[in-house]
Amino acid sequence: MKLTILADETSILPFLDAVQATDALSVQGCWSPSAELQNTIRQRYPDIRIVPQWDELLVDTSPDAVLVAGSSADIRSAARLLIQSGIPLYVVTDLSAGPSQLFSWTEAWQERGKVTPLFCSGVASVLKDAQAEFREARKGKLWKIEFERHLSPLPGSPNDRPSIQLDEADRALLQDLSWIEAIAGTPSQVTALVSGPDPSEASELSVLLAAKTIPEVRWTCTRDSGLARWTLKLFGSQGEIEIHCTENHHPTILGSETEIVLPIEQTLVADAAAQLDRIATGSTLSEWDRAIRLGETGAAVRRSLTKRRTVDLHFEEVSELSQFKSQMTAFGCGALLWALFGTISMLTLAGLLDPRDREYRTAASAGFVVKDSEFAEGSADLSPKGAEHVDRISRDWSATTPVLVVQSSSDPAVQLDEERYETVVNRL
Repeated sequence: MKLTILADETSILPFLDAVQATDALSVQGCWSPSAELQNTIRQRYPDIRIVPQWDELLVDTSPDAVLVAGSSADIRSAARLLIQSGIPLYVVTDLSAGPSQLFSWTEAWQERGKVTPLFCSGVASVLKDAQAEFREARKGKLWKIEFERHLSPLPGSPNDRPSIQLDEADRALLQDLSWIEAIAGTPSQVTALVSGPDPSEASELSVLLAAKTIPEVRWTCTRDSGLARWTLKLFGSQGEIEIHCTENHHPTILGSETEIVLPIEQTLVADAAAQLDRIATGSTLSEWDRAIRLGETGAAVRRSLTKRRTVDLHFEEVSELSQFKSQMTAFGCGALLWALFGTISMLTLAGLLDPRDREYRTAASAGFVVKDSEFAEGSADLSPKGAEHVDRISRDWSATTPVLVVQSSSDPAVQLDEERYETVVNRL
């Protein structure tokens, strides 16, 4: 399977590492508007061809899929043109600008439907073994999940006052929500708290996810002077297990009699490799609406911080474009219905206000309408019944009520109608 790379962020690197480790995938070419990222790719992956313009990726043969990391205007423009050619798009969701940039890809997903999110937390690859250990150790029913992520120190930041930026915490939370939802389900409430010695600089962000039918989930993000690491605790009704992973990417599971070292050297690469394997085999991955749902959960964390209270989650099942189409359809149907009602009303009013109809109703109510059946067939002569009717009209007739002769359906009708008219007038 041939892949094309569009990237301007380093979040693409674990996926390139995973591609290099498999024979089922190959990189046809790479385009990046970032000179720094180009140099990094040249040094780490000398076999990958880097092109100066993205359209050169289509010169030889079209790729089977496109891997995208980044959300700049150049990247989105190139990706939009590629997806119009029918090429599936796989977007790495670890964006430096935060989860809000995910929504910039929503338009392409709504128009073409071939946009798939990729998550890379470094936990998903460990989680399967952790759940197996949890079951084998018979820890009972899972009722709580605690996860603590320690970010690496920022270059040049003082070690005595490490702080975290909410944007980078949002990025980490989005990646972790992908596996949290897989084992715990979709939350319905979010509570977020920040703490630290200085109110202007948060040293810890805590997020509590809750629902009636899912385990309690507590997610914490902090930074200290140590290495980047994370800790996952799974609490069961009969005990718990604990998983540690430090920056050397060797996670370990505690909670049994012996320490278990998982056969994983790089968790981020393992996460990427698992998803790329599913792409190569044609297996189903997450849909883009799931990425939007996770992004909405991250947005609820910000609202909870602003309002300083628990926030309820209300996920929209349809997109804004679908809502717009539905609204326009409803407006169009409403306009047609009003036009139909207006037409019926106008026809009714026309019948009521038309002087010819009013004249006929007046004559008919007085019995002064001479019908075609009251003449001999095809003749201007009155039948006995018709003559009797005209005689009765002559006795009751007044100038205020007209006498009407119904037109004949015979052919030629005009001559016959004139003769019948003269017959009735002479009789009266």
